[in-house]
Amino acid sequence: MSRLSYRADIDGLRAIAVLLVILFHAGLGFPGGFVGVDVFFVISGYLITGVILNEQRSNTFSLPQFWIRRIRRLAPAALAMVFATLAMGTILLFPSDLETLATTVVRQQCLISNHYFARHTGYFDGPAELMPLLHTWSLAVEEQFYLVFPILLVIVQGWRKSFACGLLMTMGLASFSMSIATIPAYPNAAYFLLPYRGWEMLLGATLCYLPETSFRSNALSDLLAGGGLLTIALCSMLFSARTPFPGFFALIPCLGAASLLLSLRFGEGYVIKALSNRFLAAIGLISYSLYLWHWPILAYLRYEFHGDLPGSVRIAAVAATFAIAYISWRFIEMPCRHGPLLRAPLRPILGLTFGTATMVAFGLLIVDYQGLPARYSSDVRHMIATMRASPPRIDLSTKQVRNRDFPVIGDHHGQMTCLLWGDSHAMALNPAMDSACREAGIRCNQVTKAGALPLVGYRSKRRDADNHIEFTNAVFEHAISNPYDVVVLGGYWHHGANDPRFEACVRRTVDGLTAVGSKVIIVRDVPDQKDHFYKLVGPSIRHNPPLETCGVNLVDHRNFQSLADNAFARVTSHQVTVVDPAPFLTDDNDRCRILVNGESMYADSNHLSLLGCHRLTPMFRGQLGKFLQVSHGESIDQR
Repeated sequence: MSRLSYRADIDGLRAIAVLLVILFHAGLGFPGGFVGVDVFFVISGYLITGVILNEQRSNTFSLPQFWIRRIRRLAPAALAMVFATLAMGTILLFPSDLETLATTVVRQQCLISNHYFARHTGYFDGPAELMPLLHTWSLAVEEQFYLVFPILLVIVQGWRKSFACGLLMTMGLASFSMSIATIPAYPNAAYFLLPYRGWEMLLGATLCYLPETSFRSNALSDLLAGGGLLTIALCSMLFSARTPFPGFFALIPCLGAASLLLSLRFGEGYVIKALSNRFLAAIGLISYSLYLWHWPILAYLRYEFHGDLPGSVRIAAVAATFAIAYISWRFIEMPCRHGPLLRAPLRPILGLTFGTATMVAFGLLIVDYQGLPARYSSDVRHMIATMRASPPRIDLSTKQVRNRDFPVIGDHHGQMTCLLWGDSHAMALNPAMDSACREAGIRCNQVTKAGALPLVGYRSKRRDADNHIEFTNAVFEHAISNPYDVVVLGGYWHHGANDPRFEACVRRTVDGLTAVGSKVIIVRDVPDQKDHFYKLVGPSIRHNPPLETCGVNLVDHRNFQSLADNAFARVTSHQVTVVDPAPFLTDDNDRCRILVNGESMYADSNHLSLLGCHRLTPMFRGQLGKFLQVSHGESIDQR
């Protein structure tokens, strides 16, 4: 970067971008503060391209030297952050969470953590808030860009400037179009992966190819800079987790950043001077360390506080982030970038190789030992083992449904047919349904997809809602054209019950199924342990709580599920039965315990473990026997 003249206004823009991200993540306003990452992408594309073009013009550009500079700039502070995060995780995290962290450490060290998150979580999903390395997805995107983009600039070095710029613009438009097209079906891929984010950095890159101008106007500079700054500010206040993003909406803050970067060509107006003030420039100088450290601090605090953070804790977390970021910048970033330690050409490579190998080895070791459960007592280790014994995860795609490529459970040769349809909560019913259908001689197809409630016409607030609607419609069409004797609907009903269309969607679904002769069983949701679960398996487990007494009270469960249960009661008929798993999961004191005889009934706060699910076998046995008049040669166990 030293080959470009220093622009304090860019550090000021960096400061605004990182502050937006931190305040958004800390829950201190700015619901669209995540656009700060997009601003960073545009800045990165602009600065990297400027450096390379300057060096190409002076015949001093070297790909190895470029990558070595990137290593010195990015790797040391990132390695320190990952090491500290993993070390803290071995103290604070429950084995399954530590195992997930170790897996992300391995991916992060291989520069592909964004691919891991694209497959396993959504950026705005609740569980993502407890992933201490989630923020490394953007670092992975930039690092992947730094690996391939300089090679492209070497290839086009001898081209006319207009041709090279045209190629970059074409690639950027292709990436932008892919982003828009991918969001409805694969929102996580569109959010996390380089092919759908590359256009943002290419936008910054194309700015370097625009022709110089001798025209100067501070008024025009202020118009461009002020307009760009206002655009970014409005996006940070008006956007939210529900905004389809990136795609078209990401273009708005990116154009704001591009406008601001261009403004200095026409003069140094008031806005540029304001962005260049010492305070903002100082924050911009440590923005990389601020970004690195803010998320692990917030994630671990959420883990300790079971999700929600008091306002005072959020403010303290931001203050701690600044303190740690300054230390990181002063004693790690600056010495490694400008000090003699890594000045020899091979030292950065050797240091990176050693650091990466060490972190990968630690990560693989933790994964191999399943999150180091030996940290806990034998009773807790036994509970962990039963928690890990979960029902099979059968997460199908729309294509599989249309091809009728779904698994069969129960009696594979049974004459009577059943369909188990729903989201991950329906998946968790698999063992009980399998046992009951096998005993009854019923052939059952399982068609389940995580997050997709089995309700026709229902649209969730999730970013992948379009994908779920397509899946649900495909299942419904299949069930109508190939009627089953009985259809079992299971889901995380509470998530949808607040929607005013919920009951209408329930009625539309059951009416369609019963119209073709199917009997319908709606399975009420299992008690959601919420805070009870995290107090058991999270930080409190280190203090040996009375494990056997933990669990939600039946009355609280009824209140929590009342909206959904009331809607179900109004659609009940001779063809539609609503069954309640709660009585099979509660003790004599009407408490749904997480542990029974030292064994976990839950895999997490709202999904049953294998043991928990098997307690529902009598419920399904009784209902299937009543609907289909199947004789089991034994009395039906109903409660």
